[in-house]
Amino acid sequence: MTKYDFVGKRNIWFIFSGVVIAIGLFGLIFNGLTFGIEFQGGTLFEVKWQPPTVKKLEQELSDIGITKEELKSIDRKGDDATVVIDTSDETKTKEAEKTIEDLGATKIDTKKDGSKTTFNASWKVANIKDVREVLKDVDLEDSVIQFVGDKNNAMVIRTKHLSINEQQKTQDLIEKTGATDFSVQSVGPTWGKRLTQGTIIALILSLSVVLVFVTIRFEFKMGASAVVALAHDTLIAIGLYSLLGREVTTATIAAFLTILGYSMYDTIVVFDRIRENLAGIKKATYSSMVNKSINQVLRRSINTSMTSIIPVASLLILGGETLGDFAFALFIGLVSGSYSSIFIASPFLALWKEREPRYKAIRQRAEKDDK
Repeated sequence: MTKYDFVGKRNIWFIFSGVVIAIGLFGLIFNGLTFGIEFQGGTLFEVKWQPPTVKKLEQELSDIGITKEELKSIDRKGDDATVVIDTSDETKTKEAEKTIEDLGATKIDTKKDGSKTTFNASWKVANIKDVREVLKDVDLEDSVIQFVGDKNNAMVIRTKHLSINEQQKTQDLIEKTGATDFSVQSVGPTWGKRLTQGTIIALILSLSVVLVFVTIRFEFKMGASAVVALAHDTLIAIGLYSLLGREVTTATIAAFLTILGYSMYDTIVVFDRIRENLAGIKKATYSSMVNKSINQVLRRSINTSMTSIIPVASLLILGGETLGDFAFALFIGLVSGSYSSIFIASPFLALWKEREPRYKAIRQRAEKDDK
């Protein structure tokens, strides 16, 4: 068993946490939080610029009547493709060019040699400036636009709430930049407001239930100390999200509420050992008894925390964009929760309890004996 003085060095832990929280609050004041569309309301376009495969080109040209004999070759190189057809039917030639354009080609260079026509087509990913330019036609050029993913061939565009007709018109304009894949999500302002209110109520209720449960199971001061630790974790998470500019989504809230439960479990383990050791407290101070309890469960806490943190860290690194928000919230909560149960909740409890006459007298006697 370790014999580290966690409670004696409580000022170090409190100052460290205070500095981290203060930095986070500073970021919150100046940056605010970036809320997902679920909370703000609005319309979200997820757009991709994806060159068609050779098979896709063959199929589309076949659908307009270009036979295998007429289609001489398709050569794909990166974002470019060269399509050669041989037909004397001018209607087919024009339809072939329009088909390639409809597949998102941003540039087509057409060359004719008798009945043979060569289409040199390019599919280029639009930049944010291009997208803003086409959105001017519907007064949406100030929308939030950002690249997502590793290949820089996809964007998310967040606008005000749009009707079905407005969504279609906006999509048609974005298609002019060569976009090929669309996903549209729309949330009304009323739903976003209700979701925000529900999240706040859920957080307040969870903290209140924790306070009541720990008070009944142990005592009020332990319950209040546990809530202080949970508030500490909440403030750190909010601060980090603000400083890093990460989006707060429903997945973030779900992950964080889950982590509050995990943090609570770790704190309860320590408090349960403190209660067991209370029976033997006669001459020892409350702080020394809390120190003993923490050291007794320290190895268990570290092992439990690491077995949870390592898989979540792997998910954060390798999980990609889809699981990124959920894994990030889990990671912050696990690290902060593991820290607060040892370095915040228990030292805070010891500091508070030693103000009681009984434990204050024991501490004063111990200090006299040391002299």
